[in-house]
Amino acid sequence: MRRIPPRGVSDTATTQSPHSAEGGDRFDLYQLVRVAQDGDTQQRAGGIVVAKMSPHYRPGGEQVLAALTGDVGRRLDNIGQVRARGLQGGTQVDHDLLRLTDHIVDGNCRSVLIERTGAGREDQPRDVAHHGSVGIGSATGQPPWPHQFNRDLCHHPIHCGTVFDPFGIDSDARGRASRDDELMLVWRVQRPGAMDTRPLVSTQEPVPRRSGDELLVRVLACGVCRTDLHVAQGDLPVHRRGVVPGHEVVGEVIEAAGPFQSGQRVGIAWLRATCGQCRYCTRGSENLCPYSKYTGWDADGGYADYATVPADYAYPLPAGYPDTELAPLLCAGIIGWRALARANLPPGGRLALYGFGASAHLTAQIALAQGARVHVLTRSLPARELAVELGATSAGSADDPPPEPVDSAILFAPAGELVAPALAALDRGGTLAVAGIYLTDIPVLRYQQHLFQERQLRSVTANTRQDGHDFLRFAAEHRLHVVTTRYPLDQADVALTDLAAGRVHGAAVLVP
Repeated sequence: MRRIPPRGVSDTATTQSPHSAEGGDRFDLYQLVRVAQDGDTQQRAGGIVVAKMSPHYRPGGEQVLAALTGDVGRRLDNIGQVRARGLQGGTQVDHDLLRLTDHIVDGNCRSVLIERTGAGREDQPRDVAHHGSVGIGSATGQPPWPHQFNRDLCHHPIHCGTVFDPFGIDSDARGRASRDDELMLVWRVQRPGAMDTRPLVSTQEPVPRRSGDELLVRVLACGVCRTDLHVAQGDLPVHRRGVVPGHEVVGEVIEAAGPFQSGQRVGIAWLRATCGQCRYCTRGSENLCPYSKYTGWDADGGYADYATVPADYAYPLPAGYPDTELAPLLCAGIIGWRALARANLPPGGRLALYGFGASAHLTAQIALAQGARVHVLTRSLPARELAVELGATSAGSADDPPPEPVDSAILFAPAGELVAPALAALDRGGTLAVAGIYLTDIPVLRYQQHLFQERQLRSVTANTRQDGHDFLRFAAEHRLHVVTTRYPLDQADVALTDLAAGRVHGAAVLVP
């Protein structure tokens, strides 16, 4: 398929490079600056880079051969001889500055600034060829950095050429070249709002590029979570304009990193990044990290043909499940696992589940495997029937109390009005865990009726990676019955609309 050229760049035009010779190779020295995703800070991502220029320069067309300093250097140091030649061979270039920036096509604000530098004429700074920043370059000593950065690049698709991403150059480079012209189907939240306002818009976009510590995966299945609905409808604040939803992704590794291999089946879940240094991360509560990032909210998710994920936050998946059944495990299952822990269910205890969708029907099976008596309270008649089929002791309306006091309860429905009756259903010392990321307002509680006798009300905030590994290990040892409703990827908006209307049986799953 033909590449869709970036805005303002002709699909056929080429520009003669002042630093290349017809019929010959030329090695130039560059500096790189990586711009952080928030657009507020500039990070030195590497120092001097040796690059090979084609006879006809075209933005984004360089082939990086080696990096001389910094993190990029460590990732590209397998080409040390070229590096040495570029450094010691006295490559001479004019001191023209060329800025190649691109709002990366998958929407990630990971623009890369490239400045051409040379061994001479250091006292003659010139304007950057595009977008007007000024800088000084040098091939030796401490690399100078631009005086200004046009932050609009982090908010508007100002394109100078195709994406240049030195962080993704590795043994998968040849495969990447074959995907540069490939387009994929993507759903983005264009304007958050009720589903009848059509907040999701589908587009055809190039396959995303990964950074050096990320996997590129071909999406095999993506679960449709209620959190996706909250993102689409605007119940949650916008973290990333035009985000691609989806954080229950089963994919095949196309470009590998970390311990994963090409062709391996992996999972992408909600938690995508944490700082690893704050008091919460260091005490084992990374789900509370103030700097945490989430797939499908802070970064693009799985409502697409391809997706990326940091290797440290990807999951190896258990055998014995088809792709469509694995997908709901990656959030519905993991968050149910953590919610059950937060609910303090004693061995052989009594558990009430309010709401019985994707997460609750998996949580019920975990509790049953642990010897609990499970009572399901839901307004959906098909969900009650499913609960009984799975082994629940009772299944009734959410408006009615369970047939016996319970030791623990989990509220999956995002309905604040259910908090009071769920607390009232607790036995002395019982715990109610609210599993959702979003909840409507809670009406007034009465202390004696709802909280006295050491009843506890607890929230559930995301999950740790250890939660995910522990649950997937449990799923490998206990074959769960995963009820799904399949939708083709091009009907993602229909799937979310059905979820909002309560028409999904079990878990909705998108299949490309």
